[in-house]
Amino acid sequence: MKCLGSIYGCTGLIMILIAGKLEAREFTDVQGRKLAGELVGVDAGKATLKLAAGGLVAVELSKFSAADQVYMQEWAAQNVKYNFEVKLSREKQGAAKKKLDDSPLGGILSSVLKEQEEKWAYKVSLRNLARADATGIVAKYWIFRREDTGKSVTAPALEVSGSKPLPDMKKGASVDLTTDPVTLNKAQLQGIVVEGLRNTSDKMGGLVLRLYKENTQIFEYATDDKLKAAAKEGAR
Repeated sequence: MKCLGSIYGCTGLIMILIAGKLEAREFTDVQGRKLAGELVGVDAGKATLKLAAGGLVAVELSKFSAADQVYMQEWAAQNVKYNFEVKLSREKQGAAKKKLDDSPLGGILSSVLKEQEEKWAYKVSLRNLARADATGIVAKYWIFRREDTGKSVTAPALEVSGSKPLPDMKKGASVDLTTDPVTLNKAQLQGIVVEGLRNTSDKMGGLVLRLYKENTQIFEYATDDKLKAAAKEGAR
């Protein structure tokens, strides 16, 4: 990394560049000297500029004019590189419901086949790893289910999608998100063999989670990358 050694002086700096729209600008230091370049990163009290002559330079924010410092701080707020630590668990929602008890033949069939449905949701813990607070974030999620036919388990199928706003997160803070539930069907034969009936037990098939700020996606997480293409609006 190149430094303005003859003007400001600096030691080796490790900067995290924040991707954003580059904008050419003439910057002015506190002594009135001019420097043409594009702001490409702000981190730990320093700004990184891409010089018009080529190369990168890292300079302390305090060495710029007050107007330039305001510009750089506003730029940083709009171009934060968000990152989150994700911890995922599954949570059962209430007691299982016996399906056959609600049918006219429930009493007869239940002596042969115990069939019930359970509702399960994902509980997602998110920790803000960015160097800035995460505010105004909306989480969108897609939940998949795998159907157990008794002989095999099908590929994950999109079952439920939802959206929830998240509480604001300070740097290093965590929030928990519980998704809408997915209904899993389970059936178990009661000690006898009946043609056409098998033990089944549907399974959770995975999760895709996307975070948005002002309708712009800032983060994505998936239990399996293969699920991302199927994560779209319109799940039931």
